[in-house]
Amino acid sequence: MLRLRTQFLLAASLLVGSSDLFAAKYFPTSPLIQIGEDIDILFDSSIALDVKDNLYSAVDKVSATSLTIKPGFTLEYAKDSPLYATVTARRSFVNYYGKSTLTRLNNYQDNFSGSLYIDQGGPLKVNLASSYNESARNDDLTSKGIDGALLGETLVRQGSYSHSLKADYRLTEKVSASVGFKNNYNNYLNPTKILDVNTTNGDETTTFNTNSLSEQNAKTFNVDLTYVAPDELITYGFSFSHATTNFSAAPYYKKVIDGTTHLTTTDTTTRPVTPDPAALTIFKNVKQFYGLTASGKPTSSGKLRLNAKAGFSTSTTSDTAGDSKLSGANFDLSLKHTLTDRISHELTAIRDTSPTPGGADSQTKTYGYMINYSATEILTFNFHVTKYDVLTGGSTIGTMDYNLGAVYTYNSHFSVNASLDSLMTTTSASSFRANSLSIQASFRY
Repeated sequence: MLRLRTQFLLAASLLVGSSDLFAAKYFPTSPLIQIGEDIDILFDSSIALDVKDNLYSAVDKVSATSLTIKPGFTLEYAKDSPLYATVTARRSFVNYYGKSTLTRLNNYQDNFSGSLYIDQGGPLKVNLASSYNESARNDDLTSKGIDGALLGETLVRQGSYSHSLKADYRLTEKVSASVGFKNNYNNYLNPTKILDVNTTNGDETTTFNTNSLSEQNAKTFNVDLTYVAPDELITYGFSFSHATTNFSAAPYYKKVIDGTTHLTTTDTTTRPVTPDPAALTIFKNVKQFYGLTASGKPTSSGKLRLNAKAGFSTSTTSDTAGDSKLSGANFDLSLKHTLTDRISHELTAIRDTSPTPGGADSQTKTYGYMINYSATEILTFNFHVTKYDVLTGGSTIGTMDYNLGAVYTYNSHFSVNASLDSLMTTTSASSFRANSLSIQASFRY
C-alpha cells in the first residue's frame, strides 16, 4: 500500500509540472473532420495504466498491472442547436503484465453510445439515449454478495445495454412534469471454464464461472412533478417509479468425470451433468416507489446545495417458493457545502432495495463523504470515503471504500486523471482487501 501511495504522489507531481510539456499549437481549434456546418467528427480516446494488488477481488490476492488503450471517435450533429445528436464508438485493448499466466486475460471491449436532445425553446424537452458497454471485472459482483471462491481466478465478462427516453414538460412557470422510461439488461460473454480436480479420488469437475450468476432485464417507468417555491430557492416535487426485473440463467455448464472409471477406460465423459434448472431460483422482481423530492439552495448565502428524495417502496419477488414481499422506507439524500472558493465537501446517504447479480433481493445502505480542493484552475484534488452495507439472503456484506484522486485539465482537448483506491469487503464467511492505482490520459480533438 505504501508503494502505491508513493506512485500516486509522483503521478500528482507530474500533473502539476506538466503544463510546459504541451503548447496550445499542438491542439487544433477545429474538429478532426468537419462535414458541412453541422457534423463534427472528433478523435476521442484515452490510455490508462492500472496497478492492482487483488485483481479477482478475492481472499487470496493476485496482483496485476494492465494497460488499456481505448481509441475511438465521437460524431456530433448540430451542437448547441434545438436538435442535437451525438454518437460515440470506442474499442478498449486491455493487456496484462507481470505473471505469464495473466496474458490469457488480454482482451478487447467495445463501447458504444448515442443520444438525441430536442429543445425547441418551448415547454417540451426530449432526451433519447442508448449505450452498450463491455467489461471484465469482479469487484461489482463480490460487493453485492457473490462469493469470490465461486468465480475462481477468472474475470467475469459481460455486455451491458441501456436505453432510455425522458420527456420534460413545463406546465406553468412554476410547475413541471417529467416522464421517463429506461430498459437495462446484461449478457455474460465468453464464460470461463473452471477445472477442479479431487486429489483423493481423481474426480474432475468442470464448471463455468457464471454458474452462480443470473442475467437481468429491468424496465423502469417513472413520473415526476416539481414545483418551484416562491423564493425560487427550493424546488419541491413528487416522484413515482415502477420497475420490473426479469431473471434468466447465466450461461451454465457442469461436467463431472469419475476418476476411478476415467483411469481405466478411454471414456472421458462417463458422467456428464446437464444444466441444472435449480441454478435459477428467482424469476421476477417488481418494485414500486412513492416519494417526495426537494432540491436547491436552502440558505440565502447559496453555500448549501440540497438534493433529497424520500418515500416508501414495495418489492415483490417471485421465486420457486412463491411470492415474497419486502417494503420499507427508501431515501437518497445529498448535502453539498461550499467552504471557500477552492474547497467544497458533500455528504450522501442512500437506502434502496434492488435485485443482486445472483438473483436475490437485497437492501443496500450507502453513506459517503467527499471533499474537493481546487489547487489551481487546471488542477483539482478529491478524497471520498464510502460505506456500503448490503443485506441479502440473510447475510450482510459490508464494504469500506477510500479513494484519493487528482484531475489535471490542460484544456478542452487533454486531461489526466489519477486515483488511489483502497477497498475492504467483509462477509459472514470471509473478508478481502483490494488496493489499486489508476492513471488515465484522455485526448479529444
